[in-house]
Amino acid sequence: MNNDKPQNLIEFVASCKSSKQRHIQIIAEWADTIKPELTTSAQWQVFLKRHLRAAKELSVFSDEQITKAFEKIEKARADGWLKKFTLETIIKFLI
Repeated sequence: MNNDKPQNLIEFVASCKSSKQRHIQIIAEWADTIKPELTTSAQWQVFLKRHLRAAKELSVFSDEQITKAFEKIEKARADGWLKKFTLETIIKFLI
């Protein structure tokens, strides 16, 4: 794989969503949610590796559980006490 090859968000998300591995699909959804401005395959590989552990932990939860946790995060953001969040934050709101 050529790591300097241009790759945008749409291409990355499509590639990850086609994976049979749930944790890779979760990373695709996360990328689609936060929309990072990465431009090469190498950059997207760093993004993928950065979120791998949390995505694997999230993969044991249902989509409904993850969505409910994310809704709690959105409420906390609206209330003003949560400014930044990651996939790890979603885990904290699940447990």
